[in-house]
Amino acid sequence: GRKRFVGAEPQATVMLARSILARNPLVPFIPLADLDAEEERGASQKIEKAIIGMFNDIDRALWGQGRQSARSMAAMHLLIRGWTVSHMIIRKNYKKFDMLSPFDYEQWDMRFFLPDFDKRGFMRSCIYESFPTLADVLAEFPDLRATTYDADKQRSVLRYDYYDRDDHAVAISIGAPLP
Repeated sequence: GRKRFVGAEPQATVMLARSILARNPLVPFIPLADLDAEEERGASQKIEKAIIGMFNDIDRALWGQGRQSARSMAAMHLLIRGWTVSHMIIRKNYKKFDMLSPFDYEQWDMRFFLPDFDKRGFMRSCIYESFPTLADVLAEFPDLRATTYDADKQRSVLRYDYYDRDDHAVAISIGAPLP
């Protein structure tokens, strides 16, 4: 038979834990107020199936980009940082952005995520800091005029994304020093 060996190196332990966390199937659960209501059970089952299909779609898109699955990335962040944060926008006009799926998913690094909680512990808003190139920013926001900025489009800039229930705002800092 086959034997499995896990080395004593710390990275082997982390990779084993990540594979254990990431290999389990996704099982969403929607609690029901009335277990006997057949129409409520049917509606929750449809939502649960839609969530499974959505994450399968996200995993296919990530695989096509040569990246790990969403669960694998989340498991790694949980093990290393203790938290995991992902960002997803459902886009109606996804084909306009040359996307194969309406689900725009990104795993965020907890080190650059600043949540704002209310008294009950619910997140009201958040800010995420990232370091894209100026070319990436200009590609995402074609309304910005490239002639306004210097010619070095491959240099990194600071980008702050602000989200709350209703709005998404982006601030770009071009001259700021990067960490």
